[in-house]
Amino acid sequence: MAASPAGEASDQWVLIQHPSFNDVTSVQGRFSAFRGDGQYMATARLFIPSAGGGVPTLQFEGFNQPLNDLSSFLHLDFLTNGTVRVNDDSNLTFGTYQRGQVFSVQVTFNIGASAATATMTLLGAASGSLDVAIPSYYLNQARNFGAVRAWMGANSTGAFYADDLSVIFVIP
Repeated sequence: MAASPAGEASDQWVLIQHPSFNDVTSVQGRFSAFRGDGQYMATARLFIPSAGGGVPTLQFEGFNQPLNDLSSFLHLDFLTNGTVRVNDDSNLTFGTYQRGQVFSVQVTFNIGASAATATMTLLGAASGSLDVAIPSYYLNQARNFGAVRAWMGANSTGAFYADDLSVIFVIP
């Protein structure tokens, strides 16, 4: 755990430092039990320092996914220009966030047998939202939702902080 980068006395943050282009630096939170189809709400607070490059990623993975498996059914890249890109698709870029300030991310999933959607919202020192359909080729992995990862990987160096990373199963 790391002290709050924003000077908040009671919070404990995870500092993710990635000093080289090799490998991956991450923290993965796994569900304690499989829940299946339904509505989920994932939230996190992030702090991405003003200095230093790097593209932090918040991604959503299958239940019991091994730590060394980086596959996901949805991931958000926090680009150096202050926008967010979804699943590496330049057509799915949205919102703005401020480096050097705490901001929040909320992702609400509706996952069912024939389709899955996500609504992503930026809050605090950030703004914007986007609704997307999870591509059909990721539907089985979305239906097996069970982990969230904050990470920085190859082609990036730098550091960022994550706090209050949680997922709530809202509606079965």
